[in-house]
Amino acid sequence: MDLALKGKRALITGSTTGIGEAIVRRLAAEGARAIVHGRTAVQADPVLNALRAEGADAALALGDLNSDVEADHVVSQSLEAFCGSTAAWIPRLVRREIKK
Repeated sequence: MDLALKGKRALITGSTTGIGEAIVRRLAAEGARAIVHGRTAVQADPVLNALRAEGADAALALGDLNSDVEADHVVSQSLEAFCGSTAAWIPRLVRREIKK
C-alpha cells in the first residue's frame, strides 16, 4: 500500500511496544521520517535500531508525556531531529495556539 508518506515527518508517541511500535514500523516502511518515542532509551533504542537497520530515517525523542515539561522536551527533540532547530517552529506553534 502506498500512503504517500515519503519524506513526511511522524512523531508516534508510545512507539516502543504494542500498537505504537506497529504504527511507527508501518509509517517508516511507507517512507515517513519517524520519531520513535518512549520514556527511556532502554525501551526506545531497540525499536530505533531496528528501524535504522531496515533503512528507515528514524530519530529518538524521550520523555514522559504525563509531565508538561517533558512533553515540551519531546516536541523539541522531534523538531531538532528533523527540522534542525526549534527556533523556526516555535513562533508558528505559538501563533496557532493564540488563534484558538
